[in-house]
Amino acid sequence: MPADKFVRGMYAAGGAPYFDAMGVNAPGYFNPPEKSPDETEKDPQLKARWVTFRHVEDIRKIMIENGDADKQIAILEMGWTTDQVNPTYSWYAVTEEQQAEYLVRAYQWAKQNWQPWIGLMSSIYIAEYSWSEKDEQYWYAITRPSFPEPDLRPAYHALKNMPK
Repeated sequence: MPADKFVRGMYAAGGAPYFDAMGVNAPGYFNPPEKSPDETEKDPQLKARWVTFRHVEDIRKIMIENGDADKQIAILEMGWTTDQVNPTYSWYAVTEEQQAEYLVRAYQWAKQNWQPWIGLMSSIYIAEYSWSEKDEQYWYAITRPSFPEPDLRPAYHALKNMPK
């Protein structure tokens, strides 16, 4: 179920008093973090708002419509996959360099445009050593599975070095 439909249903069912912050996932698919849901909705190949990091803004509008402007959004999972192998995910994969750049730009976008209503933003994942290329999360991770020495992807370094 698309996130916006779920959130509308939650409000319709009277869920507003039962949470302090709205948790959302914000994968960017292959779109840069600045690309608006309006743009992806107009794209004849995509025709959807949810295929962009900024679909979070749609959730925010629903919160405001329902009197929850004072509550923050927590982005529980955000990222871009680098999976060029598995057909289920490869259609929206980016390069490791793009992943690094997009993650940094996503944090910058949020800082510049979503204050004060954005709270926690969590990039996914630090790889578990048992993950392999068969696992979806392997490709979103900012590290590669390794033990005992870390194997850091460009996204790890970019996030570590970005201005905070």
